[in-house]
Amino acid sequence: MDAKELLQQESLRDLKRLSVVVEDPAPEAAVGGLSKSQLHYQVKCRLHRANIEILPEERIYPGVPYLYVNVNVMKTRVGLDVFATQVALKQQVILPREPFVQMHAATWEIAGVGTVGSNHLAAIPESVCQLIDQFGNDYRLVNSAAYFGEQCHLQ
Repeated sequence: MDAKELLQQESLRDLKRLSVVVEDPAPEAAVGGLSKSQLHYQVKCRLHRANIEILPEERIYPGVPYLYVNVNVMKTRVGLDVFATQVALKQQVILPREPFVQMHAATWEIAGVGTVGSNHLAAIPESVCQLIDQFGNDYRLVNSAAYFGEQCHLQ
């Protein structure tokens, strides 16, 4: 494990709760069966399995950490679509050289790319779930929260 990965893990220590922000997939992705609500549900289930508290939207306030999820899909002419996934924990940080400057920045981040059949975009959430599981694993490594391993399936 390199220094960057260790720092990313340490940024999860004592993280009590977070919100979830999922970007809208492109309209052509929705036609293929990929939706923001589906991604949001899967992300919340995986975070719940890792015993990470998710704030309801009405309890979100400025400065709260959030898990950012983005999926981009590019159609090709050969029956395969290329997709890129990104998951990042964004937290409020302070610049040491300017202590009065506060902003959100990614303190933990992972991304991936893959291909999927044009008629099987609904398989992309599993790729996102693998990234969320990595986040949950890193969270558990630096926190003492119990892991219950509850199952949560998309309906």
